[in-house]
Amino acid sequence: KLVRTAVLLPGAAGLLAVSSLQAKPVKQDYQIDGADPGVRLFVRQKMEEGNTRFTDDNIVLFIHGATAPSACDFDLGFKDYSWADWMISKGYVTYLFDKRNYGYSSREKAMDEPAASNKPVSRSYQVIRDIGSVVDHIRQKHKVAKVTLIGWSWGAMTAGYYASLNSEKVKKLVM
Repeated sequence: KLVRTAVLLPGAAGLLAVSSLQAKPVKQDYQIDGADPGVRLFVRQKMEEGNTRFTDDNIVLFIHGATAPSACDFDLGFKDYSWADWMISKGYVTYLFDKRNYGYSSREKAMDEPAASNKPVSRSYQVIRDIGSVVDHIRQKHKVAKVTLIGWSWGAMTAGYYASLNSEKVKKLVM
């Protein structure tokens, strides 16, 4: 027991030192191809400057709901309202993306017409294909097997739907 305590103390001291420093987040915005022809997905990666540690345990993908794109839900640039930045300060690499027809992702023609003229354009079965494209992109980019998913509102439902079909690619699911 004494040996275990001696081993834990240096580790705990290291954690305290890291948390007392202010992590400087760096951001990269880009687009990737979706699984369906013509679909381009906006992706934002944020992590601590200089981070080179990517594991199944420290990569998170935020999935937005039905009313707004990802940045205002997870990376609001106002005061300390960025959930992504908070996660970065805890050692995570964060990703967020806009589902098709949201934010900076590609938009179908129906998005320029009155809502009453069209059925809903982003259906759950399509969105899980978008999630799959982003998860596979992250897994390939960082050479990891699994990603943690955090879903908000409709994003929780689509994250759960995706995880139920692709559990081998999901480390944790937060709904």
